[in-house]
Amino acid sequence: MRQFFLVLISIQCLLKLVHSFNINTYIPGYDINLDGNQLSQNSYVIVEFNGGDQWYNNCGNNCNQLDTSGLNDLSYSAVSCRNGYSFNPSTQKCEQCPANCVSCGYIYKIFCCLACSEGKYLIPSLDLKSCEECGLDQCLSCRYAKIESGYLIDHTNKPYVVISSAYDNNSLNDSNIFLAQNFSKYCLYCADPFFVNYNGQCEKCDLQNCEQCYYGTIDGVNSSYTLKYNFLYQKDKSDLILKCASCAQGLNQPAILLLNGACQPNLSALQSKDRNCSRWSQYKILPNGENFDSTYFYCTECMNGYGYDASKQPQDRICDQPASLINIKQCTSFYYVTQNGIPQPVTCVRCSQGYTASAERGCVSCSSGLSQQQPLVTCLRCSLISPTGFNYTQMLISGPLAQTQREAIEIERQNNLPFVPFCTLCSKNEAIGACPTSSCFDEY
Repeated sequence: MRQFFLVLISIQCLLKLVHSFNINTYIPGYDINLDGNQLSQNSYVIVEFNGGDQWYNNCGNNCNQLDTSGLNDLSYSAVSCRNGYSFNPSTQKCEQCPANCVSCGYIYKIFCCLACSEGKYLIPSLDLKSCEECGLDQCLSCRYAKIESGYLIDHTNKPYVVISSAYDNNSLNDSNIFLAQNFSKYCLYCADPFFVNYNGQCEKCDLQNCEQCYYGTIDGVNSSYTLKYNFLYQKDKSDLILKCASCAQGLNQPAILLLNGACQPNLSALQSKDRNCSRWSQYKILPNGENFDSTYFYCTECMNGYGYDASKQPQDRICDQPASLINIKQCTSFYYVTQNGIPQPVTCVRCSQGYTASAERGCVSCSSGLSQQQPLVTCLRCSLISPTGFNYTQMLISGPLAQTQREAIEIERQNNLPFVPFCTLCSKNEAIGACPTSSCFDEY
């Protein structure tokens, strides 16, 4: 009886990992004769090699017998290495993956890490031989990237083998191996109250009454430069200025953002325009010698459980629909669209303290990720952060993303968000990721 063995990890399983990468290179495990049989379409590759019987008998606890009912010939058998191990064709053994790596394999004859472990934000090294922490000051999530011909090349999101010298490249004799020239680590998400600046590093946000800072030009296409996810990093700020993206609310006072990126003290005229609006933004220029009135601002976020109509022009939006329309517990702000004269809720954008908004799940607990009321909420502030460091929560708050609930859910799913949000505040103390589980929590 011939023996067939599984040497490639399931792509379906990879997609469920925190750092699951789309490896564009086919990974056959060199010097092995491929067979056309598959356990399931686009999921597994079965290979045949000499010595299969002996290899399986000596495999021990590092491999698993697979169900062979999907094979064309039921006399075949299939074996896979267990999680955290990969088949080495030279030794014909399942060998353990590098530290902090849960899936590994061979790419161009190089033993590579394909998925980093959960629990903290780790990224693959340039040569894909290990998982690394960011190591940047105040940075919680980062990536390897470089600027080439006016484009950003993101190694972490779509990793490939990068080596350190031309000599190594020549020795492998493969044009698909790339040199580690000009790659650097850049931060994607910083600890509060820091933000990612124009050089991809964390800088403290010290503008008065500002919750989130950024760099942008006074006006034009680069007015919100560093708020763009894949902005091109630059060594100096050039014509960029420090601006505020989100102003802090005062006691019973709305947050008011001006065109120049500054935060404006309270304007009483806005209270009479819409009592249920918590955040306002200026949208037209104030002529010299004139004073602000309510016509210069539009509402960007509601409060008290109300929502506005995103199908209207921004300057025409008011917070006019109550919480009963969206019917999500803990939701303090949402938006909707009007279809055939009927208001249709799209998504909640902000929740009460201890919760964060999800288009698919509603308001989820910062401590557990569950939507039900929790008896003990240990984390008071959190965000949903993608595996690549993208702040989905901030994107959700910043403005309408979709015109239907289904579209909003699809956008969320594309970001591969974790179930439990990333915690930034426990009780009265800042946090990085999660709150301690000690019974002495109040002393933390």
